[in-house]
Amino acid sequence: EFQRELKQAGESLVVVDFTADWCYWSLVMDPKFAALSEQYMDAEFLSVDTEECEATAAKYEVDAVPMFAFFRKGRLLHQFSGANSEELEAKLKHFLVSSGAFFPGKGHSLLPKEDPDTKSGSLGGERERVGKERQKGGEERKREPGGERKGSKDEEGRLSRSSGEQDREGAGKSGEEKDDKQEEEQLSPITIDPALPTTSVQIRLADGSRLVGKFNHSHTVRDIHRLISHSRPALAASCYVLITAFPRRELTDDSQTLATANLLNAAIIQKRT
Repeated sequence: EFQRELKQAGESLVVVDFTADWCYWSLVMDPKFAALSEQYMDAEFLSVDTEECEATAAKYEVDAVPMFAFFRKGRLLHQFSGANSEELEAKLKHFLVSSGAFFPGKGHSLLPKEDPDTKSGSLGGERERVGKERQKGGEERKREPGGERKGSKDEEGRLSRSSGEQDREGAGKSGEEKDDKQEEEQLSPITIDPALPTTSVQIRLADGSRLVGKFNHSHTVRDIHRLISHSRPALAASCYVLITAFPRRELTDDSQTLATANLLNAAIIQKRT
């Protein structure tokens, strides 16, 4: 299906977003990618879910997400990984310009030029009328007692009270979030040594939910199993394996440290067997 889409695009530039719904940065880039697709109508835009299209991801050596690739006539022109919207748009413009589909520079109007002497009779006259009305309104406000708009003090009082209430609500929410985070850390079965390097591992669980664990680099794969057992006992009771997202690799050695297993700031998947 992917090859068919490339073929149907003909000579048009095709921009591909290799994404995954478990990846935070992919979710960040998805709306930006969609916005570019609406802005640059001379190119075709495709999104490829790397989990559903593993063969396509493997063919183009997608080892990290999000990854963006540019094709023309079915041939790969360039690809890069990372949530960099500026680089994405810059490369998009580059390949559009090289194909002659995009012409940067100052635009030129095809409408007849207006005579400055007659402009005041149309749009210029309308602007002059609106300007006079605004000036008249300003003079009327100045004639009010105290030189202020009526009700301004009441409005300021309400705004002040509203601002204070928002500050208190914000402080309350911040405190609740801090308490929840501290409670979560206290309930975690993983003991973190603050003097040692730390990392986070994102786990996509078999039921579709996500679990993020904080570890030292010296923690092992077995500690990830401990976290799952503690946080999701029902899922831990079933038979499962842990696999890395890219490239797909089953974690069979529970004694490996996270550093040795290349799991620092990684995303892994729990798969029922």
